[in-house]
Amino acid sequence: MKETLELLKEIECQMDGLSYTASESNNCTAALLSASIEHGMSIMELLGNGRISSAYALVRPMFESFTRGTWVLHCATEEQVADILSKDRFPISFLDMLKEIEKINEWVSTLSEMWKRGGTSLHSYTHGGVQLIIRRINGRELYHKPNADEIKDLLTAIIMITSLSFSGLVELSGTDKKGEFLKYLYEQIEEKYIPAK
Repeated sequence: MKETLELLKEIECQMDGLSYTASESNNCTAALLSASIEHGMSIMELLGNGRISSAYALVRPMFESFTRGTWVLHCATEEQVADILSKDRFPISFLDMLKEIEKINEWVSTLSEMWKRGGTSLHSYTHGGVQLIIRRINGRELYHKPNADEIKDLLTAIIMITSLSFSGLVELSGTDKKGEFLKYLYEQIEEKYIPAK
């Protein structure tokens, strides 16, 4: 957990000085991607303080903020963005957003597959469903003992989504000064978070 927190702090430091040209679309992208990064940092703080249920509850908004920000950055028209901002509603389903950003970025379908498999559970954590309930009860005891494998998967998800959100902010800024850090970041992820084949 310490390594993940240190890497997230490095990402946060690298955000200092990033700027972009203001527009409705760019403002929307920056707000969503930076919120995703903030959620990641908050999840780490909650885990560090033993607030496991609250940490799990933030994973869905973190993932959704990243996906929506990336979709606005790469796929949304100015008319769609204006509609989002005036009606507080996105024009396509969340899964369709994921598929569109995977296609335009030539990513494998990892994110959309992850959402298909785990979206219902994420909803349950966030909105007080059965996934939250069963993790807080042991017989007649009320507690939340973290599962080591789940926490490991959670840390991997946090670092992956935070890194992709940061990468989107770098792209939005148009800077070429973060290339070395992005390379270092992806090397760290590959070395520490992706299991060897």
